[in-house]
Amino acid sequence: MVRDDPSGCGQRPRLPSHRNAAARVDKQKEDGMADAMDDMMKHMDEMAESTLDELSSASGDEFDRKFLEMMIKHHAQAIATSELASSKAVHAELRELAAKMHSDQIEESEQLRSWHQQWGHAQD
Repeated sequence: MVRDDPSGCGQRPRLPSHRNAAARVDKQKEDGMADAMDDMMKHMDEMAESTLDELSSASGDEFDRKFLEMMIKHHAQAIATSELASSKAVHAELRELAAKMHSDQIEESEQLRSWHQQWGHAQD
């Protein structure tokens, strides 16, 4: 009888190869990332709906402040996302669009922040 034989069949248990184990770990990471991304997207949808409701009920200077703050956050996310896409996208067209979006979003974000500061909304 072979030692470490849980089956009692006279054979050693097969250990997974390192390559297979690494592939399983990578798959688990991908699945975990996909789940995390799904959760994040659901949360963002809920936040967007809540933010739109809050923005819809505002008026005057309060509307301007809330709109600026909402758009500053939106642009920060768009900057991070487009930066990632400009380096990771497979298709050159998508990388080029993401790079353009990145520079546009930075420029727009700077304008939004400037108005936010000028109009006394920033709390720096």
